[in-house]
Amino acid sequence: MKYCLAIDIGASSGRHILAHLEGGKPVLEEIYRFDNGYVEKNGRFYWDVDRLFENVVNGIKKCTEIGKIPESIGIDTWGVDYALLDKDGKIIDGVIAYRDPRTENIPEEVYKIVSKRELYEHTGIAEHTFNTIFQLFEDKKSGRINGAADMLFIPCYLNYLLTGVKMNEYTFASTTGLLDVEKRDWDFEIIKKLGLPEKIFSKIYQPGEVVGTLKKEIAGFECKVILPPCHDTASAVVAVQNHEALWISSGTWSLIGTELETPCVSVGAEVAGFTNEGGLDGRIRFLQNIMGLWIIQSIKRELSGKYNYQELMLLAEKSNYKGILNVNDNSLLAPASMITAVKECLKKQGEPEPADLGDLLRAVYEGLADCYAKAANGIEKLTGRKFDTIVIVGGGSRDELLTRLAGERSGRKTVKGETEATAYGNLLVQFGIQ
Repeated sequence: MKYCLAIDIGASSGRHILAHLEGGKPVLEEIYRFDNGYVEKNGRFYWDVDRLFENVVNGIKKCTEIGKIPESIGIDTWGVDYALLDKDGKIIDGVIAYRDPRTENIPEEVYKIVSKRELYEHTGIAEHTFNTIFQLFEDKKSGRINGAADMLFIPCYLNYLLTGVKMNEYTFASTTGLLDVEKRDWDFEIIKKLGLPEKIFSKIYQPGEVVGTLKKEIAGFECKVILPPCHDTASAVVAVQNHEALWISSGTWSLIGTELETPCVSVGAEVAGFTNEGGLDGRIRFLQNIMGLWIIQSIKRELSGKYNYQELMLLAEKSNYKGILNVNDNSLLAPASMITAVKECLKKQGEPEPADLGDLLRAVYEGLADCYAKAANGIEKLTGRKFDTIVIVGGGSRDELLTRLAGERSGRKTVKGETEATAYGNLLVQFGIQ
């Protein structure tokens, strides 16, 4: 029996999903799961990539333990983050996490060189302070980029450790803010203007390409390592299996969008905060990035395991609180206390003070659903399409309250798609089912 292994790593956790085909469809089996998160070191937020790779290897070894050896492996992760490597292939100063505040004032500096409008017309990427373009510009300012011979995206760096081969992938590259949205390749005009070293921007490969062979010493067997859509949302969208659908990929972040054949870089799209990211077969994922369940995850973590997600949802469901949190407020990106940050944000907005935890959570839920509704209306206006249904995929599709509120606020039917959408889409590409 042919097996394929999807290694799906999010900002808060990772999982190894093994699959085989039955009736032409992947049957998924989770064989390994681990926690992920950034750590603070010397005043900076870093990903612990050594621990990350250790967990990647431990999960691959599980295949040997259960006697199910995959013919291929594919890794996908969150977007924008990268490793800078020196001429010997060693990481320079670790991998800084996108939630680090080092880029807070960088966009304004970049726009003095390349205007915001010009950048959007070239790349189609909405402004977020954590975008790769701003991270790399800060690397240049700090001198951190000095001595860099290569840049590898997080999943591609892990592939390099597994195979010894350096290959960057298209869907992930599209999240950087440095890709020409029409040509689907690096925008060297922008790169030169910003004074970034051209040599680190290596050839971009498409999903489905073989990276190399898994080193036998890693898990006792050899197999192909393949590029799935390496950006997790791109893999999740493959799992929707409907190019005309309006979808929400719901997890740490909420991505709401649809697929287009050509990018939409109008002033209206820019002002509304829509982004044009790469998809399978050169399609464009036209979407809006919303803070997502990160806020709920952070509140749960702050409460030290007192409640599980179901219990938090029920507290919110019982609340009659009418305020709506602006879930995209930058103060919610990486606060020391999410509970305090939400309260302060609501106060700043002029919303009523939450009486208890249920009210606080309800404000988050209402804020997410409100963003979904506005984004759905914006997509219809900008694309000229009409959508009566929203397909919700990913872990957030399990949240019954959020699904219901999304439907009520948007006036659309909500349909639950694949819960493990990212792994499922990753596997569809590995199996050659598109």
